Amino acid sequence: FGQRSSILGGISSFVRPIDSAIVAGDTNQIVGSQANTSAILAGANNVITGNSTSSAIIAGNSNRVMGIESVIVAGNTNLITGGATNSAILAGLTNVVSGNYSAVGAGTSNKIAREGTDSFIAAGQLHIINDQYDFIGAGTSNTITGNRSAIVAGSNNSIENVSRAFIGAGISNMASGTRAGIVAGSNNRASGGNDMFIGAGIRNVISGDRSSIVGGSDNTIYTEHGFIGGGKSNIVSGNESVVAGGNINIVNGRRSVIAGGAGN
Repeated sequence: FGQRSSILGGISSFVRPIDSAIVAGDTNQIVGSQANTSAILAGANNVITGNSTSSAIIAGNSNRVMGIESVIVAGNTNLITGGATNSAILAGLTNVVSGNYSAVGAGTSNKIAREGTDSFIAAGQLHIINDQYDFIGAGTSNTITGNRSAIVAGSNNSIENVSRAFIGAGISNMASGTRAGIVAGSNNRASGGNDMFIGAGIRNVISGDRSSIVGGSDNTIYTEHGFIGGGKSNIVSGNESVVAGGNINIVNGRRSVIAGGAGN
């Protein structure tokens, strides 16, 4: 039993470090050799261990803290690990935080990796953040491996190995260009360039710098400063060129425009 530590209530609880306390609950433990000035307020089968100085578990079941000055507020089987500093899990189930100054708000099986410092997952399930200064709002199975990026909602969206990218919502969208943005839609791709924008639609692709597709389906821009307003299966491969709309229109020349129609 640790010096100046206390157990105020509960069943089968144990405190080893100094200046620590368990207030209530069942089979809670503070056992880390350096987990001094830590506390468990309630719940069952919660553990603070390792070098978890000044950490806390407020409530819940089977939660574990192995971080410094970190807290789990509620939920079940949540984990703060890897010596994460000033990190938190507010609620949910089987969430994991390993990055410093990071947090999971709620949800199930969300993960912020050790590299994910200063990052936040608000809710949802099966999200992953692997870099710093990132945000995922909600949804399912969204992933960020770039820094300073955000996915607001949706499912199976990804931001890959770039900075300052954004996906608003949708399904299976992918941004792998710096400062690329996809607002909504499904199976859209902004990759291989910088400052790209897709508003919505399905299966639109941009691989040129500073280019935009507003909407439509199966449209493609291969070049810089290209623009497609909408339509289907349009292609821009000439620099600074535009297809405003229509179907199966192709622009190969520089500074060229197709306003609409089909098969131009």
